[in-house]
Amino acid sequence: MRHPLQVVSIDDDPQDGVLLGRALEASRHWAVAHAHYTDPTAGLICVLERAPDILFLDVLLGPRTGLDVLERLVEEGYSGPVVMLTGYDSPDLAVGCMKAGAFDWIAKHDLRPDTVDQTMAAAVEWSRVRRAGLDRQRDLLAENERLQEKSRRLERVSRVISQELQTPLAVAAEFSRLLRVAGEDDFRDTYATLVSEACRQAEGHVADMWDLVRIAEGDLRLETRSEAAGAFLRRAVSLMLPLATNRRVQLRLFASRGLGEVNLDVRRMLQVLMDVIRHQIVACVDGGLVDVRGRRDGETLRVSVETNAAEPEARALVRMAQGEDLGDGFEMLSLSLQHAREVVVRHGGELTAALRDEGGIEWSLVLPAREASGEGTPAIEWAWQTDVASEHLAGRTS
Repeated sequence: MRHPLQVVSIDDDPQDGVLLGRALEASRHWAVAHAHYTDPTAGLICVLERAPDILFLDVLLGPRTGLDVLERLVEEGYSGPVVMLTGYDSPDLAVGCMKAGAFDWIAKHDLRPDTVDQTMAAAVEWSRVRRAGLDRQRDLLAENERLQEKSRRLERVSRVISQELQTPLAVAAEFSRLLRVAGEDDFRDTYATLVSEACRQAEGHVADMWDLVRIAEGDLRLETRSEAAGAFLRRAVSLMLPLATNRRVQLRLFASRGLGEVNLDVRRMLQVLMDVIRHQIVACVDGGLVDVRGRRDGETLRVSVETNAAEPEARALVRMAQGEDLGDGFEMLSLSLQHAREVVVRHGGELTAALRDEGGIEWSLVLPAREASGEGTPAIEWAWQTDVASEHLAGRTS
């Protein structure tokens, strides 16, 4: 025997309720829990609260009609099968019931167990098919929304790419024009170097932009290799020295002993760390300080990039990193953060940002790390200052 069916009937004649109840009890295929109501209002409330598997509803209910109740049920969102009961075997009445939203109808003189059984079986199957259809419809709507969101992301990325690439490509084009008119004077080598650097930056920019497209398509693949953590940090800081020089910002690196090795997609992770350092340099007030600190904590490498003071407008980046949507005008920053987070997460790490009590900003990068092969890495203190550029490699052991 199948699971019990929840059945409600609404009929102002108690004897008709008894007759239907006997037919339900005599079912050979269903165990039925039947509740009968002679008051249409009470029956309506029960149906809306309990959502029974099947509702048997009399066409004539004293001052009200079953079609009135059916219309109210449809308005309230009831979607179960409704079987109309009538004392008159009228085709026109049957058509009217179907148009109003009824599943089927039975003449009261035909309330035999086999007729009721067949009607319940058809109603249960109708409900099953309808639920499957609704589930499929929800799945299709969800998939459609997912595809539309993906399309919106790709459109957004493509728009930002087209805007952002105009600058480095325009610079490279302008330098190429200058190179052609430079002649044989002493500036030719300088122009050639600038063109080469502009093209290198454009190439890296294009690679990052396409990463955003791959992220939007769910197709970003990393190319990892083992890298000494100390060398990785030093390389990132070294590459940001020209910007620090130009901005008159003091940039320092402190790395504790035994940073170990990290498994990285070096190009992508280097770009992430450089972007973080770049954000901090740009965020600094004139003559500010940016400290990059690296230390091992068990099986993780922890890197902090700190400023001692930051311009107020630079704090918007922290709000974005903490999940706030700042709307139009911040699309490139939003995509840059999205790219950085995705790359870090793919490495099994975490990237966060926070405001410091003293007014600065701190970015924190956490990555899995392991003990380096061979001897431990000596501690490094490497600094650049506005008045003198120098390297200090101290063989300290702490």
